[in-house]
Amino acid sequence: MRIASRWGEGTYLASVQEFVSADYESNKPFIALGFFTMAGGNIGDAWGVQGPAASVMSPGPGASNAWCAVQIREVTKPAALPDLIITEVRWEPANPKQGDQIEFFATIKNIGEGATPSGIKHGVAFFVNNSVVSWSDGYFTSIPAGEEVEISSRMEGSSGDLWTVGSSATYNIKAHVNDQTDMQETNYDNNFFETVLTVTTGIEKVLANSGNVYFANGSLQVINYPASAILRVYSLVGVNVSGSLSVSEVKSANLSSGIYVIEVQSEGKTFTHKVIVK
Repeated sequence: MRIASRWGEGTYLASVQEFVSADYESNKPFIALGFFTMAGGNIGDAWGVQGPAASVMSPGPGASNAWCAVQIREVTKPAALPDLIITEVRWEPANPKQGDQIEFFATIKNIGEGATPSGIKHGVAFFVNNSVVSWSDGYFTSIPAGEEVEISSRMEGSSGDLWTVGSSATYNIKAHVNDQTDMQETNYDNNFFETVLTVTTGIEKVLANSGNVYFANGSLQVINYPASAILRVYSLVGVNVSGSLSVSEVKSANLSSGIYVIEVQSEGKTFTHKVIVK
C-alpha cells in the first residue's frame, strides 16, 4: 500500500472496504480505500480498485452496492532519508614533503531529502594507495538536507591518526563517508571521493638574494649567507639527503655525483640553488 508523497511522515489509518457493485462488470469485487490521520481527520478522498488487476476508479452514479467487509489498518510512511557524499578532500600541510605528518580533511554534504540523525557518528575513512591510514569519528551533529560540513582526522573527539609522507612522488587518496554504515541512506554507492597527493621538495621558489651555493674544489661552497643560515640538500625527486645543516657543516657534506637542489633558510626567507656535483 503506497502513501502519497505529499503527506508528511508518520502513522495513518487506512480504511479498506469491500463491496459488490451491480453496475460494474458483473458484480466483481470492488475495494474502496480511504486514509485518515490517527486523530480521525480525512486526508484523502476514497478511491476504488476492482479485482486484482486494480485500475483506479470510483463506483458509477446510481450503483447498487452491497458492502461486504470493512478493515481498519495502520499505515506508516517512513521518515525521509539522507544521502551523504564527499565534495572535497584536502590535507595540511597543503604542500607536503617527505617526512611530513598529514592531517586529512573532508567536506561531506547531505544531498538526500531527510536530515542525518543526531547522536550518530558521521564517520569518514581515509585511504592512501587503498590502505586505511586514518579516519574521522568525532562528528555527531545532524546535517540538514542540502547542507555540508568539513570534518578532519584530528578534529575534537576524533581518534584518527596523522599519516607520515613517504618517499613516493605521488599518492592516491580516497575518502569514504559512512564507511561503517552507522546510518541509513538512500544511496551508498556515492560515498567515495578520490584525488592525488603530490609530494613536493618542500622548497619555496623565490628569487635568490646575493647569496650563492655551488660546488667547487670537491665540496659545496656557500657565500654571502650568514652563519645562522640552515641548508638542506634535496635530490631532484624531492628526497632530503642531508638533513638540516649549518653553513660550516654543508661544506663537508659527502655527496655523490649528480644534480641537487639546495634549500637555504635565512632571516625568515627561503632560497633555492641548483648545484651540479661532479
